[in-house]
Amino acid sequence: MHVDYVDPWPALPWLRRRRRSAVLVGALTLAGVLGGGAVVMAGDGSGAACTAPRVLRVAVAPELASVVEDAAAGVAGEEPGGPCLRTEVAAADPADVARAVTAAPADAPDVWIPDASLWLDRVRAAGVDLPPESPSVATSPAVLAVGSERARASGWPEHPPSPEELVGEGPARLALREPATDAATAMALAGLLSATAEEPAGRAALAQALRHAVQVPLATREELLAATGTGAASAVSEQAVLAHNRRAGADRVVAVHPPTGGSLDYPFAVLADDAAAARAAGRLLDALQGHGAQEAVAALGFRDARGIGRPDTGRELGVDVAVPPAPIPAAQLLEALRVTTVITSGTRMLAVVDVSGSMAEQVPGAGGATRMDVTTEAAARATALYPDDARIGLWVFSRELTPGHDHQEVVPIGPLGPRDDGRLGRELLGRAIAGVRPLPDGDTGLYDTVLAAVRRVRQDWDPARVNSVVLLTDGRDDDEGGIGLPGLLAALDQESDPAAPVPVITIGLGAGSDTEALAAISRATGGSTYVAEDGADVYAVFEDAIGRRSCRPGC
Repeated sequence: MHVDYVDPWPALPWLRRRRRSAVLVGALTLAGVLGGGAVVMAGDGSGAACTAPRVLRVAVAPELASVVEDAAAGVAGEEPGGPCLRTEVAAADPADVARAVTAAPADAPDVWIPDASLWLDRVRAAGVDLPPESPSVATSPAVLAVGSERARASGWPEHPPSPEELVGEGPARLALREPATDAATAMALAGLLSATAEEPAGRAALAQALRHAVQVPLATREELLAATGTGAASAVSEQAVLAHNRRAGADRVVAVHPPTGGSLDYPFAVLADDAAAARAAGRLLDALQGHGAQEAVAALGFRDARGIGRPDTGRELGVDVAVPPAPIPAAQLLEALRVTTVITSGTRMLAVVDVSGSMAEQVPGAGGATRMDVTTEAAARATALYPDDARIGLWVFSRELTPGHDHQEVVPIGPLGPRDDGRLGRELLGRAIAGVRPLPDGDTGLYDTVLAAVRRVRQDWDPARVNSVVLLTDGRDDDEGGIGLPGLLAALDQESDPAAPVPVITIGLGAGSDTEALAAISRATGGSTYVAEDGADVYAVFEDAIGRRSCRPGC
């Protein structure tokens, strides 16, 4: 979303007024800030002997502001051979600063200490020139916080809950800020996506949890942690957990570390373009890296720049500082943001099921169940992953099910909740899925059906939803009078619209499925293909396809 800024800094709502002994924090502006701010100078800070002070404007993540203010007070005074120094410190939300700096780079603060380097990466990606190196002054791993009762049920403190457990316990179990504007949330979600990447059921459960997540876009850290009292897991930093648990009377929460969740790294970015400000910034950085400031950093619950926490931090405080930091590439964070955004977008999907005669064959390892049995069971499970506003339809296909067509519409695309005729879509789909039967001696008109399904979904394409086709078949196209694979691929290419993608996720059931053709269809549409060899595979890949189809195309 584009945001216009006329006077960027004063218009932002995130400035917090703070008053400390030698530090006065007032209205920090990106343009014309010399008249106010956090005043830090020699002596009593009155500035009586200073007629032309050099102002160092510092924007810092709120949770670290007190340490920066104290460090600024410690280096206040006359610069040898130069002007006296006045420092203004603003506790500023990193996402808001990133937007302001992107909109007006010339008015950027002299020093910016966001909670994570991802904000610097985002501003660079917008074309703003930033320094290549920004040393860290503190770190804190991104974690999922859960209530102590829920943690004990999983064996804490001996065995803390795993990320997979947190997303597999049912819907509405996550309390999240908007990941595009909160680094800890983005990192925690990246860790969850990584933890469930190789587990189809886990990825499906995560998709369900994200769709039912408690959204708290404007919540403070404490409001977010308060959600753990309802059984939710909240994405925060380890430092937030420690700060919460150290307060008398606070309900204790426990930090769960995703294995690759990343850490907030609080980079010290010097944005000033003049030598005097750069020297002043260097003095402030030296102070923040000094023993006194680092002790203050640790006292607030942060780890140091190396990711090492205070060794005397007991696990009764809900964290395990022995867990090493887990670096996460910027590209993985951006991918997590994209996938999460699309997963939580609305759904518009057409499920297409093969009802040819071979679907009556038994599936190895399925206890006598047929291919159709396991398909309908998996489809019923997958449908349960979606909320009532999801729009889903069902087709079946074989050969010439209706005059001139190999497919038949069983349930039109519509909401799982109440439809226009008053009936519940979820019940319609449930009854329809349960009633699907294979046709004796039925053949497989695969290619014509794929093209018809893509065209149907492209009709009424909804930009607010992920529009997709999920197709399951156990055979090969045997329609001699049909379009054929080359014709299908050519038509898909000719009719494709990058602005209105319709990915086709194909699932091949058993050795008889034409996996090469299915893979070609999925590649052509930006989808993916799966192969299920036995009963266990059917459930796993079908749920994974449904759970992950939201991040198609491109993942």
